[in-house]
Amino acid sequence: MSNINLIEIGCFIGVHGIKGQVKLKSFTETPENIFNYNEFFLENNDKVLIIKFISKIKQSLICKIKDVDTRDEAENYRGLKLFIKQDSLPKLE
Repeated sequence: MSNINLIEIGCFIGVHGIKGQVKLKSFTETPENIFNYNEFFLENNDKVLIIKFISKIKQSLICKIKDVDTRDEAENYRGLKLFIKQDSLPKLE
């Protein structure tokens, strides 16, 4: 997948707890609106990332990534950018 078709919508800024939860910084106007999209991607990766919202702490969203179950696995996502497909954005009038 070409990065030209992707829009950066957030980034992982850290981990939370020991069960593989991550802290996500959303670039949407209202942070929770990031979950209006269904398919997320990491840069240079065609695999769809499935993310579940857990809670909000200050400006960070606490999330669970499917198949990430330990803190060590979650650490691998720290600093990575989160993207959506450009064509998943709503059409402007």
